[in-house]
Amino acid sequence: TELLASLWKLVRDSDRPQDTTQLRNILEPFYVKENQPNDKVNRLKRFLDKKHSQLAAELWNIQNGQLSEIADDLPTLWNKLDLAMNGSHSRPFMKTIVYATKTITSALIILGIDTFNYKGIPIPPDYRLKKLTPHLADQDQLIEDVRTGVVESAIQQFWAAVIERLQVSNPCVSTYHLDDLLWPYAGEQNKEDKLNCLASQGIEMDFGKQIMAALESIKGVEPR
Repeated sequence: TELLASLWKLVRDSDRPQDTTQLRNILEPFYVKENQPNDKVNRLKRFLDKKHSQLAAELWNIQNGQLSEIADDLPTLWNKLDLAMNGSHSRPFMKTIVYATKTITSALIILGIDTFNYKGIPIPPDYRLKKLTPHLADQDQLIEDVRTGVVESAIQQFWAAVIERLQVSNPCVSTYHLDDLLWPYAGEQNKEDKLNCLASQGIEMDFGKQIMAALESIKGVEPR
């Protein structure tokens, strides 16, 4: 997207930061120009300023040999993010906290890590999943929850049950992988576009049709 391209250009053209304070100084002018700049700059400060949290500094100083330890204990990192950003352990299921955990996972993948412990970490319930989930779930209560505003917990419970079913035959599949598949898929309206979307992610047409059939078969999954 244009936003990511602009952010990438900023990082590429800046001197390499030596600590989290320098990183904040690079990023803050960018977020000042974004929508809801005060909220975004405050989040940046809460995460990167040592006086608010030591988590960013801890992650900054991790050595390559410790990356697998982080990946094996992502639920702990997820809760630490909640504490750093919210000042408590009361809201780890918030979309921003879950998405931040996914972003760190992406960084670990770039650094060569490919196995993760995502136990208990839910799928980020963005607007696309809010539109897709009612079409796949045929429980009256779940559909009613989504329509009446109990959106995030209903969506997360539904997809947690899907993950459990997938892990029976594919133990390495996690929330991270499912979200990566569903996010662009959920944005397409017809079957041809959905297949093209899967193909754009390197998924062959026949396998794409199997994925679509599997998603349709999700109807009737019992939420936990």
